[in-house]
Amino acid sequence: MPLLEENDSSLTREDAINQVIVSIAQEELGLSCLINAEGEKLQYILGTLSGTTGPSATIEEVLEANRSISEVLKGVVEDQTLLGNKLKTVLSSAVLTGPAGPTGPTGSTELLGIQYSLVGGGDREIAVDHPVIFDTDIVLDPTISYDDKNGKFTVTRNGYYMIDWWVSVDGSVATDGVSFAINVGGVRHSRGSSKIVTGQVSGSSLVVITNAPVEIDLTNVSEDPLTFEATDVQANIVIAAIPVQN
Repeated sequence: MPLLEENDSSLTREDAINQVIVSIAQEELGLSCLINAEGEKLQYILGTLSGTTGPSATIEEVLEANRSISEVLKGVVEDQTLLGNKLKTVLSSAVLTGPAGPTGPTGSTELLGIQYSLVGGGDREIAVDHPVIFDTDIVLDPTISYDDKNGKFTVTRNGYYMIDWWVSVDGSVATDGVSFAINVGGVRHSRGSSKIVTGQVSGSSLVVITNAPVEIDLTNVSEDPLTFEATDVQANIVIAAIPVQN
């Protein structure tokens, strides 16, 4: 639909709403292209982008690219939230209803992420090299399962995944800072640390899974055992699949 000229006297309420929906769709397309570009950038750095030969990247360069991509994706998530709220507002506006069109194909209802929290761990201790045991599911993805006995998530589908987490700790046991790490397939992938031993420590990581199923957990890698703060929520983790266009 072409955009209407400014101050067009023929602009109706229905036209205006349609124009807003078109602008949202264009912004969504732009975000999709941005996500795809970030995915291809990571593929290029890792040397897995079809038809190209990437540089022999060092560990430091890969970690820097990971931080850069993480920041971009956080911005995309924020924009997505704003666009979703805008679209919800527009769709709730009253307009004239036209005749019903043909029924389109059924879309996919598959979720693309999982979120868990810990709400019953106040004042509980977590030993060194032990995972955080989450106890409350918020969002479920049928391709990701969780074992609340050993604190491990099992991802059954290959792809790119963004992992965000935070933990609130009470450093009455720890004396030299707190650290947690994301383990992917038994290999430490990223780490979040803080010299402040009482409060919230957080981190994020972009991982590529090529040999699913793979287990993921969030583990205490501090030098001492830690105690969770007696807050309403002591920890949270989100594992979100990132769609990449072929």
